[in-house]
Amino acid sequence: MRITFPEFKESSGRSGMSSMVDIAFLLLIFFLVATTIMPTERDLPMKLPVPHGEAMDSSTPVWIEITPDNSVIWGQGEAGITVAHGGDGRELPVLKRGLEAAVAAAGSEELGVMLMTDDGVSTQRFTDVLNCLAACGVLQVSLVERD
Repeated sequence: MRITFPEFKESSGRSGMSSMVDIAFLLLIFFLVATTIMPTERDLPMKLPVPHGEAMDSSTPVWIEITPDNSVIWGQGEAGITVAHGGDGRELPVLKRGLEAAVAAAGSEELGVMLMTDDGVSTQRFTDVLNCLAACGVLQVSLVERD
């Protein structure tokens, strides 16, 4: 009794590879279509830095300072109130409540914000403050140079 096996021809591997490429592209297209991109950062129109806080368009701008230890201070000079410390999280609830009240008080006028920072401020804290400003509807922001 003799057992015979069918002969297998070596394929070039081309048909198997083309199927894998098709599947890869289909998965890529599926994930691109199914993914929702959520913009967390918003565009915020800004004016160029003004030396020593010269006049803005708004009559009474709000002063916000970010110190080198990443604390956020509402106000200018000795009258400033710390609304967030450097170790606080990325959410700035006290700053947000203050900005919402200032925007409501400004009424139809656009609220202007003077933002003073130092070189030692982290980019993340700067971005958090800008996001807070954008979330409250503040569109007029001027960066102020420190002396």
